[in-house]
Amino acid sequence: MVHSEIRDPKSKIPPRAVVISFDRWHIGFIGCYGNDWIETPNLDRLATQAVVFDQHFAENIDPTAANHAWWTGAVQFPLDEEQQRACPTWIDDLHARGIATQLIVESDGRDDTTVAPPFGRIVTARGTDGFEVAEQDTPFARTVREVERWLKSGACTTQPAVLWIKSRGVPAPWIPPRAFGELYLEEFGLASQGESRREPDEPSADDAPEGEETPDREDTEEEPAPVGVDESLDWRYGAAMYAAYVTLLDRWLGKLLQILETSPEWNGALLIVTAGAGQALGEHGRIADERSPLRAESVHAPLFLRVPGTDQEGTRRQAIVQTIDVAPTLLDWFSDPADSQYTEGQEPVGRGRSLLSLIRNEVAALRDVAWMGSGRLEWGLRTVDFFYAEPGDGNPDPEPPPAVLFEKPHDNWDQFDVAPQFRQVTEDMHGMLNWVR
Repeated sequence: MVHSEIRDPKSKIPPRAVVISFDRWHIGFIGCYGNDWIETPNLDRLATQAVVFDQHFAENIDPTAANHAWWTGAVQFPLDEEQQRACPTWIDDLHARGIATQLIVESDGRDDTTVAPPFGRIVTARGTDGFEVAEQDTPFARTVREVERWLKSGACTTQPAVLWIKSRGVPAPWIPPRAFGELYLEEFGLASQGESRREPDEPSADDAPEGEETPDREDTEEEPAPVGVDESLDWRYGAAMYAAYVTLLDRWLGKLLQILETSPEWNGALLIVTAGAGQALGEHGRIADERSPLRAESVHAPLFLRVPGTDQEGTRRQAIVQTIDVAPTLLDWFSDPADSQYTEGQEPVGRGRSLLSLIRNEVAALRDVAWMGSGRLEWGLRTVDFFYAEPGDGNPDPEPPPAVLFEKPHDNWDQFDVAPQFRQVTEDMHGMLNWVR
């Protein structure tokens, strides 16, 4: 049975859950997370219907490892690929309870090697990116249409079920259809360039705005950018294309949500919309360098939880949560309440916890510290007051950079290293990572 205080146990529709996940999505490019110039009306509408988590962090900024974090509910960054594959997932638990599972995964046709646990059924929806591609032929649009076909087929009409819809998010290179690609050129001072405007095959989009709000180009010329932030012409084109792709995704996400809302069998499902990680857009170096550091733009990711039957819609939570909390939330949704109760602060290190405990106001927080990494290249810790990052034991640099510390919430985008001013905090956080070594 599911929790009666959230879902009506007399309902004739079996419990359902839908997860819409994106590999990467820069949290500063979403309206309800503070951006006031990119059009994301459907995510903004979802924010009025769901609980929005303002402090949701990636466990690992590598998309493949993020999959394992979602599907195991355990931290993955200290593990190698073989160890990650060996971690047990929640899929077998659901199947043992008679709960069906379906994965519909987006692909651009180039790489279909998505690591996935044994979902009951896996379907790949293939599309194409490009300036000359019609929006309905882009990968996420094709994925939405595949979901619509699956729902119309009447699959899982009498069985409890999980539907996971997995998108790449904003893929690299950032090449939206032309109609979208021209949306934000003016914001970056590019609309009047005429014939001199170029449309890159692969945006060298090194960098994004330092904050949630992009300054006018005139202001940027008057005020120098923070050290390490790229304000080049390439960055401006890249950021404009990234923003355009965000609006494309939001448009088709709206169509997907409407499809689910008009389905009698699925409109009462638990809905989770999230991203496995953020996206570095040049706030701390060129995107072409490939190895982006653990910083706010790469580890801070959106998370929405729409729970049928709750009175918490339109609220926000400041509790620190992570990608590893998705699996326990799904298990909690399909379980007896007694199976998931726990005392605040007793969670084991590196394990996820159900987000429903926060929605039910059983606890005020799931954890004091978020653990994260970029494989074994770099490790980090996030608390309410600080974000700490240090080189991992797999960092290949002959002289790894020193550990850094950023004060929260004042330094939203990690621009000012305060490790020299907070030496004891830095040492304490270094010691907290001993279990990883």
